[in-house]
Amino acid sequence: MAEETLGIALYCSIRYQRDFSKAIITSVNHNGDSDSTGAVTGNILGAMFGYDAIDRKWKDNLELLDVILKVSDDLSQI
Repeated sequence: MAEETLGIALYCSIRYQRDFSKAIITSVNHNGDSDSTGAVTGNILGAMFGYDAIDRKWKDNLELLDVILKVSDDLSQI
């Protein structure tokens, strides 16, 4: 399961690295562990390109956004 998740996430991250939404949508549209592949894909692209590269529609109604941003800022200082 983990190998499939990582493989799909890496494929989507590389194939659609210039289109965050396309990468996420593609990564969750399969018969496998789609929530995990979407999460891993989002993490890979977020780490590669940063917060500003993520489309606004994925951030607008995100729960605990301020906490997530604080934790990510803290982690980037380590």
